[in-house]
Amino acid sequence: RKSRLDVVFLYPAYPSDHLNHCRLVVTEVANQSDVAIRPVQYVHWDDPIIWEALTSADGVLLIPSTESMPDHVTDRFIEKRNRLVVFDGDWSHHGIPSIRLFPCSHIEALFEYVYRLGHRRIDFLNSQGHNEEINRRVGQWQEWSLRRGVKGDIWDEPAPPFTDPTPFAYRLSKRLLDSWDHDNGPTALICSSQPAAVAAMRDQPYMRKVCA
Repeated sequence: RKSRLDVVFLYPAYPSDHLNHCRLVVTEVANQSDVAIRPVQYVHWDDPIIWEALTSADGVLLIPSTESMPDHVTDRFIEKRNRLVVFDGDWSHHGIPSIRLFPCSHIEALFEYVYRLGHRRIDFLNSQGHNEEINRRVGQWQEWSLRRGVKGDIWDEPAPPFTDPTPFAYRLSKRLLDSWDHDNGPTALICSSQPAAVAAMRDQPYMRKVCA
């Protein structure tokens, strides 16, 4: 019944190129549909700004944080599911509409591409805080590598909630560089997210070969 909808775009309060890019893309698309997007950052699940948005805005687009969600918070989200959409996550099991940016088929296509290049010793690197999306990617990697007979280790050092994972990825990749057997180590590296991939592509001959 309104000529212009007011939608709050809620996302975790930490510096992230990915989050900023999502905000810009959503705002651009919304402008084409006569929807006003108001970006708002939150710092924890009980942040009053979340509940203010859910009760006052016409709708809410939410990017979930990696912080564990208490049951009472989950219940409140379910109560407001008629005005909530999860972006870059999957809460459909709660009856909440969700937009998953990276379907399983797309992720497996990446694994298969590396496999077709001839790699059979592949390690997996993650510095992102654990949430349903990251857990899904790790689980999918474990299932695929077992099915394909691929050998490799999982290097998983998640950043704390509301923390930029990039510095953690740099420290982890540096430690791996110092410890890997460069003659018998992995020939490829799969990264769970962009910050991990950027950190892994260090200016080192071995990493340039592995990440090619």
